[in-house]
Amino acid sequence: MDGELAVLIVEDDPEASEAFLNYLSSVEDVCLVSITDDADKALECVKDFAPDVIILDLELHRGSGNGIAFLASLGKGSSDIAPYVVVTTHNTSRTTHEQSRQLGAT
Repeated sequence: MDGELAVLIVEDDPEASEAFLNYLSSVEDVCLVSITDDADKALECVKDFAPDVIILDLELHRGSGNGIAFLASLGKGSSDIAPYVVVTTHNTSRTTHEQSRQLGAT
């Protein structure tokens, strides 16, 4: 992963995961460290791989946990370097979007 941008995908929709995977595999200097549909496993991946970027679905209906709880737990971590978090969601709630931003998402 030396010199590459490490990316973690937290997504429960197989089609969306596949689309992200296809795109990332076409980009140079990017390394996909993991794909998971489980918020707890995603936190483990953050500890294990220290990704530079996290693509995060806020609603993990087919998986486990949710993006807001993940962001809250991520903020409690002891990492000196916070990953850049890109949120993807079908949720149109202004409150949910603001809450994710307050928890560190972009």
